Amino acid sequence: MTPAELRKSYTLWRDREVSALRKWRSRQKRLDQDDPRRAEAFREYRRAQAMRRKRARELSKLPVTHTDAAGRADLIRSEGVRRFAYNDSAGHATFGVGHLLHRGGVTPTDRARWGTPSRPLSMKVVDTVLQKDLARFERPVRDAVRGSKVKVTQKMFNAMVSLAFNIGTGGFATSSVVRHLRAGRKQAAAGAFLLWDNPPGLRG
Repeated sequence: MTPAELRKSYTLWRDREVSALRKWRSRQKRLDQDDPRRAEAFREYRRAQAMRRKRARELSKLPVTHTDAAGRADLIRSEGVRRFAYNDSAGHATFGVGHLLHRGGVTPTDRARWGTPSRPLSMKVVDTVLQKDLARFERPVRDAVRGSKVKVTQKMFNAMVSLAFNIGTGGFATSSVVRHLRAGRKQAAAGAFLLWDNPPGLRG
């Protein structure tokens, strides 16, 4: 089963578990205690629950390769989001969640393409741009920690992508965070990570 198929299967069994639980609770209220349909509904629920847990265990063994929804939300909270072209702290044209449009200040062309405070673009556009930006950082993070003696969890991966987002892929690849992880020193990596004043995701 491919990772994509495994995730799809997990979602399927999770939904079945929720549906089966509702069905069992409904039959508990409507049917007599000795009605076999109650036991049947309970067995369906426990089977779905067992399969969902099995798929969850299998998913936990897969290497983490992408930022998840929680990681994106954390990045948005830490970086902030503006749905229009603006000048960042260095005076460069920026959009959305820290997406650099170009060096130098915002131009009339930027405002026409990327919106203004009175005419902001949709969050869908912001999310699309952010996804493309994240993809540029996820691959270098995967490459940098390949062969690490520490198992990289989803929280850790999210935090490392966030760090790379802030200090650049080159800075991340040569950082003490990566050196410690590759050497199997998780706590030292966490300490090095905190020097950058980012969320302590390596603790997870």
